[in-house]
Amino acid sequence: MISEDRFSYQTLLTNILEYSVDGMVVTDETGTVMLWNEAQEKIVNIAVQDAVGKKLWDVQFSAAPPEYQTEEVYQNLKSSLRNFFETGKAPWSERIMEQAFFADGRKIVIQSIHFPMKTEKGFMLAGIIRDITGLKELEKASLQKEVEKIRADQLQHEIDVRNREISAMTLHCSSKNILLIQTRDSIKNMLANNEIYPEKLLDLMANIESNISMEKDWETFKIHFEQVHPLFFKKLSESFPELTMTDLKLCAYLKIGFSHKEILRISNLSYDGIKSAKFRLKKKLKLDKNQSLSSHLRNL
Repeated sequence: MISEDRFSYQTLLTNILEYSVDGMVVTDETGTVMLWNEAQEKIVNIAVQDAVGKKLWDVQFSAAPPEYQTEEVYQNLKSSLRNFFETGKAPWSERIMEQAFFADGRKIVIQSIHFPMKTEKGFMLAGIIRDITGLKELEKASLQKEVEKIRADQLQHEIDVRNREISAMTLHCSSKNILLIQTRDSIKNMLANNEIYPEKLLDLMANIESNISMEKDWETFKIHFEQVHPLFFKKLSESFPELTMTDLKLCAYLKIGFSHKEILRISNLSYDGIKSAKFRLKKKLKLDKNQSLSSHLRNL
């Protein structure tokens, strides 16, 4: 507690008003502005001398945008404030309010609370006003980042779904081809052992051969792949023109996360052939030995 002989209450109040970052407004019971501190002057761009001694509704009306400076608006504002000074009540009284308006050509957002002070003559009005423009801009920026993150997550989810669809389609095709190849090989063995009529089996083999459609399956895969990753092949071919079609196929398989075993099922390469192809591809892409080929392609 500060003793009165060292620090008067008047001095204390003066210092609070002078150094406060919040705007402060006080009127008498007739609506005449008695207090309009420097912070309030800076927030709403209305000088102290242009506010003190004036009616509050006149001051507020002068700060309104030109399109709102009509006689009807003025009378409504005046009526609302005069009713407050008589009754101490208003829809906006004793509530934290947020309001955006233009001051000196700039849009600002203020947070305010106004409340009545009862006297023998009626009610005085006191208001505390805070400029929260910077806070709102930070909130907006944060919200925008959150929206962008949600959109990115949704896009990644859609890409993952499409990649799984491509994988399922490709592996289905490879399963069909494996089955046909196994059937062809079985028939070859039967022919070698003279177990059935060769002429019929030759026709059957020709039929099967026509359905082993590795190249056709690749074209189907490529169409679906480019719907999800439209510039992938273009960028690779432009940056590394020495890449072969086999290289590009392998890049696509690794891009969507195919394992070594899955690539083995859908390609004409052997296990060792895939390892060699990966090694050559890594050199063509100019990757360091410690860099992951699959990770690099997934990030393209």
